[in-house]
Amino acid sequence: MDTVKIQQYFNPSIMPKKDAIKYGTILICMGGIMSTSDKFPAIGIFMIIAGASLLIVTLKKPSISDAEYDNYVSAFVNISHVKELALDKLGLDESEVTEIEPIILSGYVYQGADLLKQGTDGQWRSNKYEIFALFFTVNELHCYTKRVSTTGGRALESTDVYFYKDIVSASTTYETFTRPQQGAIPAVNVDYECFKLTTSAGTSITVSLRDVDGIQKSINAMRALLKEKKSQ
Repeated sequence: MDTVKIQQYFNPSIMPKKDAIKYGTILICMGGIMSTSDKFPAIGIFMIIAGASLLIVTLKKPSISDAEYDNYVSAFVNISHVKELALDKLGLDESEVTEIEPIILSGYVYQGADLLKQGTDGQWRSNKYEIFALFFTVNELHCYTKRVSTTGGRALESTDVYFYKDIVSASTTYETFTRPQQGAIPAVNVDYECFKLTTSAGTSITVSLRDVDGIQKSINAMRALLKEKKSQ
């Protein structure tokens, strides 16, 4: 993963590239005119240098779009092969998890994230991401978790097993994360939807969801299975 580009996604230039090119060009042109005058040659030279510096810094700085950042993250967590990776980590065979289709949940992590940005699509992104893979055997729910830091290049994996009778609820809910002001960085409120699985022991799994509508059918199937198992 190109951490330079990732950092640039969260820390862009002081102004949009098109504006920087516009104002840099204006400074150079005006500076060129003033530098040939008798009264302000020094100011003209300064403006030329300032305009050129703005263009150089802006054009040299790498930048990526929201979609490109999402693609970087998907490749880093290997989301297209997470099912196979999870089954291997859990020590399960695909023939053992046929109660309902496995459920893959994933999203950006806001609580504890070092960097946050609201994209042009209105969606919030951070430098932390997590993915959950849920597998359903006859008696148990198996959970594989992978958490990554896009700026640190780190990935942590873990596994859990829950008896159906110990699961209290599986719900979707709205959450708000508030990051207080940090020096010159203003405070922000991040509203997002998440999936939450709670057990009788008081433990829970929570993951933010970027496409609740797309995953709702799977969550409903899970709820129906839990209800069936608890009635047995």
